[in-house]
Amino acid sequence: LTNGAGNYATWVHRFHRSRRFATQAAPTSGSMGYGTPAAVAAKSLFPHRTVIAFAGDGCFLMNGQEFATAVQYDLPIIVIVVNNGIYGTIRMHQEREYPGRVVAT
Repeated sequence: LTNGAGNYATWVHRFHRSRRFATQAAPTSGSMGYGTPAAVAAKSLFPHRTVIAFAGDGCFLMNGQEFATAVQYDLPIIVIVVNNGIYGTIRMHQEREYPGRVVAT
């Protein structure tokens, strides 16, 4: 299981129960776009495992081209895109820090 950074990741962390150590790859620094390329890397290292990536729509837009890498190297991954139509976390911070001045989200 992999995921990037965003409000959607809260739900992944809240409801997914890991049964083994080292079965999730996720950023600790708020790195958007991490989930899809991490899934490609995980599948190349563990080809026998099912690899699922969670990505917000903004995260996916940053690294959706990694599908080309997955296809080129025959690395079947599953990507679940959580589409809320905005850069949710960035928007949340804009609304909190700059009320009435939301831009480009």
